[in-house]
Amino acid sequence: MKLRSDFRSVEDLLDRLREYAKQFATYNRTEWSHLKNQEDFESVYRLPPEIRGPLEGVYAHGRDLAVGMVYLLGTFDEVGTYPTFKSYVTDIEETVQSYLTEAREVIPDAEKAISNSTKHPWASKQMILLYKTEVGILESLRDEWIPRAKHSKLYKEESGKLPAVSTSESQPSSPSALTAQDYERRLDTLIGIFDNIDAWQKIEEEYGMSKRTFGKRINFVKDPFKKKVIFRDIQHAFILARCGCNKPSIVLAGGVIEELLRLYLEKNDIKSRNRDLNSYIEACNEHDLLKDGIQKLADSVRQFRNIVHVREERSPRHTISRAAAKAAVASIFTIVNDFQIGK
Repeated sequence: MKLRSDFRSVEDLLDRLREYAKQFATYNRTEWSHLKNQEDFESVYRLPPEIRGPLEGVYAHGRDLAVGMVYLLGTFDEVGTYPTFKSYVTDIEETVQSYLTEAREVIPDAEKAISNSTKHPWASKQMILLYKTEVGILESLRDEWIPRAKHSKLYKEESGKLPAVSTSESQPSSPSALTAQDYERRLDTLIGIFDNIDAWQKIEEEYGMSKRTFGKRINFVKDPFKKKVIFRDIQHAFILARCGCNKPSIVLAGGVIEELLRLYLEKNDIKSRNRDLNSYIEACNEHDLLKDGIQKLADSVRQFRNIVHVREERSPRHTISRAAAKAAVASIFTIVNDFQIGK
């Protein structure tokens, strides 16, 4: 792939990210898939909840990490998402920190669960090791790549620490410099993107599921219009996550997951306690309909109806991160992959 011209001075840094992205892609497509489907991980569902939950969490969070990093490390050429090198470095820094914080909670819980159990899948221990290997790459990014990127001439120029090389280079316009016509034109462009872009090819590259395959896995959705709405909302959630519009992305992803679970329970003639996402999840668990990731579905997704309220965003700690948005979209495919076709 041809590198965008404004990033040529940091090509060596980006080459390393390409290699990291390839490695995370291998983890996602090969190693996580093998451990989950080809080894003894299935036996985890016969363990008590206090053991099963943390072990499922390793798979859910570890694989989501791999998927998220494949996307993040391979999209620096997208000018609309990253208008500057500094904006890209900042996103990497924030996302890496978010994943590391998550891993610091998930891995010890899983290790404790294994130490408290005499019967646990061999695959679970291998998943912990794989998760730790992924964490090692994140730590390399944090300790080596990010400091080098911040020390680059391009990053310093964009941060105002060095004068720009040429005044002819395009600079981001400040909001105050935009005319009403500029805003209208950019808004029309954004609307056009959402109306006309077909993101499913990119979705298939990242999550390994084509639009056609997805449609087969939700064959219990009989209403053609509703199925069209589901496809549309998934596509919009995916695009929003890529654009850094994290909160609306999670709201859309949560809505899709909630409706799919409702229809899946209806198809299996199972009634939930209440008509909300948590009740649907409980019903699926009680009837052993779904396994992967459902127990450890992120709180931001489970509470998607509440996060729309501004009052819930009480501090920066409660702000939805891009990593959380990407994980929410990934959860759709994790859950749908567990639907049993024709059952």
